[in-house]
Amino acid sequence: MSLSLFMGHPLEEVLRGLLDVAPRLPYRLHVATVSSYEAFPLAGLEGVQVGCTQVEHDVPCLAYSLWVYRASRFAPERAQVLGLLVKHWDQLQLGQSVRLAVVPSSRRRCSARRVRV
Repeated sequence: MSLSLFMGHPLEEVLRGLLDVAPRLPYRLHVATVSSYEAFPLAGLEGVQVGCTQVEHDVPCLAYSLWVYRASRFAPERAQVLGLLVKHWDQLQLGQSVRLAVVPSSRRRCSARRVRV
């Protein structure tokens, strides 16, 4: 088991002082020093980003935000208007491309096209 701490540089010195008092912990400790306006992926959680920015309270500190990448909302109405088969909807909802056959017209010669809904 491990614990990850993300903190500003001044707090790293405080943590080292605490570890002098209590040097043995029942878990592995991973310390990452971050600075203002830095963004980084959260290890072990794919698609989760952490951001931080400097704020002023009674003392200088960092405020953190977490965000999760999410695909845009799938629009089944658009899919129906485009004539997409329901069997392709799962792939489109996951943000994947689907290759569709197109009937060539006399004006253009195209055998396939990519569609994102």
